[in-house]
Parts: sequence; structure tokens; C-alpha cells
Amino acid sequence: MEQEQSITLMTYLPVVSLVISLISAFIAGVSFLRTMKLQEFDYATRLQVVDESIVGQGPGSDDAFSYEANLENHGIKPVKVDSVYIDYGSKESMNKRLKYHVEGEFYLVSGEKRKISFQLKKNDFNEALKKFEITQCYFYLRICFQSSTGKNIEATRSLVGLGENSTTIIVNRGEILS
Repeated sequence: MEQEQSITLMTYLPVVSLVISLISAFIAGVSFLRTMKLQEFDYATRLQVVDESIVGQGPGSDDAFSYEANLENHGIKPVKVDSVYIDYGSKESMNKRLKYHVEGEFYLVSGEKRKISFQLKKNDFNEALKKFEITQCYFYLRICFQSSTGKNIEATRSLVGLGENSTTIIVNRGEILS
């Protein structure tokens, strides 16, 4: 009888052991996935546009538009910025916009700022209005960069719309870009 009980216990012990191991493996997997998501959030790219200045009709007498801002990395990992553009032209169609290359490839470490500046002369402004047959020229800041996971991201921020007799102010909520 005693031998029968020990055989029964010996047959169920591996099954119980396997079930406990599977539960442990499941808990470890769930913990790993949760930690990975939290880590992605902690290491996420956080580019911000700060100290922004948009001037229509200036600062020089020959300038139609002037833009100045700082691009700042608020994340904890360095960010590779591939390029910075100012696009201007039609509001509706990206094909009816001129693309001005402001900055090439650079890296921003955590807390670092990089100044971006752009001036458009009145002649170039009038040429864009005529070329695309528009009455108001819209300006956009476009930044191409890599996320912390290596994915290429293109972020566009609307700036302002300028016409010969009108101005459209575009209000952006907050400074965040990514």
C-alpha cells in the first residue's frame, strides 16, 4: 500500500513540476514584454522646437519671411537628424511646394540645442506665388530623423501662411515635434 502511494506521487510529481515551470515561463515572458515597452517609452526620441521666431516681411528690407528656432533633444539617447527643411508653397499639395534644405546630417545628444535659421527674399517669395499660381504661400518646418529604434521619421510642423495682402497665423500646440 505504501509502495502504491509513492508510485502515484512519483507519477504526478513531474506533471506538477511541468505546470509550475510553464507558469513561471509565462510570467517571465509577460514581465519581459512589459519591461520592453517601458524601456521604449524611456528611450523614445523627444525632439522639440524651442525659442521659435517667425517674422513676415523682415528682418531685412529685402526679406519676405524669416524663421529662427532651436531644435532640442529632450530624450535621454542621442538623436540622429538626417536633414532639416523649410517647405513653402501650396497649402493643399505637397507637389506645389519648394523644398529648401536648411541643415544636413547631425547628432543631438541629450539636452543639446541646434539653431535653425532661414530667410526668404521677396523675389523668391513672389516667384513661388507665380510658379504655383497661389495667392498665399504656406511655410512648413520638416525634420527627418531616426527614432531610438532606428526607424526613419519625418515630422512636419506648420509655421505660417503669407500672402501679398494677408497673413494666416498657424497656432501649434506645444513645442514637441516627435
